[in-house]
Amino acid sequence: MNKITIIILILLFQLLPAQKLEFFKQNIESKGSFVISTYSENYYKEVIKNSLPLLQPIKITGKADFEELSKLLPSYIEGQCLKVDEETLKPRIFKICTAGTKQQGDSTSIKVDGKLTVDSKLDEFYIFKYYFMEMGGYYLLNSKTQKIYHVFHEPQFSPDKTFIVVPFVDYHQSNLQIIDIESDRNLRYYLGDGRFTLNKIELAKIESFRKKVLFLNLTQKVEYDEDFQKIEDTTRNIRLLIQ
Repeated sequence: MNKITIIILILLFQLLPAQKLEFFKQNIESKGSFVISTYSENYYKEVIKNSLPLLQPIKITGKADFEELSKLLPSYIEGQCLKVDEETLKPRIFKICTAGTKQQGDSTSIKVDGKLTVDSKLDEFYIFKYYFMEMGGYYLLNSKTQKIYHVFHEPQFSPDKTFIVVPFVDYHQSNLQIIDIESDRNLRYYLGDGRFTLNKIELAKIESFRKKVLFLNLTQKVEYDEDFQKIEDTTRNIRLLIQ
C-alpha cells in the first residue's frame, strides 16, 4: 500500500513594498509534515543562542569500490550494477550499470547503461553517482538499514547522518531536497523566476523540542517579467525556516 502524502505548509513572505510577489513561483512535493516560514534576524540569533548549533552539513568523504560492495551488499550490487526497487516499475527491478557491463537479460529487471561510480562513503552510507540519458544524480545506500535514497544533486549530511540536505541554485531556479531519516519525511522545494544565489544554509537542533531546523538564506534577482520582457532589475533577500 502506498504511503499517504501529507503537506502542511505555512509560507509567510516579509517583502519590501517594491518586491512584488508576482515574480515568485514555487512548487512543493512532500511526504510527511513540514512547516516553511520566513524568519527575522533577531529570531535567527535567538534560536542559535538557545539551541545546539550543528555543523554546516558536512560533505561526503572516503572511497569504496564495486568489488567490496558486491560482497557486503549482494542484494543491491551485481557486478558494476546498482539494483533499485522503483515503485513505478514493480515487480521488475531497475538496474543502473556502468556502460559495457555484461548482464543477461531477463523479464524481472530493466537495465540501463550509463556512467555509474561509487562516488564516496560516509560511515554506513555509500554514495553512487550516475549519469544516463541526459539525466544525473545520486543514490545513497545505507548499509545498516538496507535503505536507498535518491537525490538529484550533491548531498550533505548532518553530523549524526539522520538529516540529508541537498541544495542547488542556478541562473533561474533554486531547488532544495530534504530527507529526514528519523521521522521518515522528505521534501522537494522549488523556487523559480530569477537568478538565485545561496548565501547561507545552516542546520540547528532545538533541544527543548528535540528537532532539527534548517535556515536558508537566498538572494533572488529578477530581470524579466512573466512575459519574458526585460525589466529594471529587482533584487530581494529570501529567508526560509524549514522544520
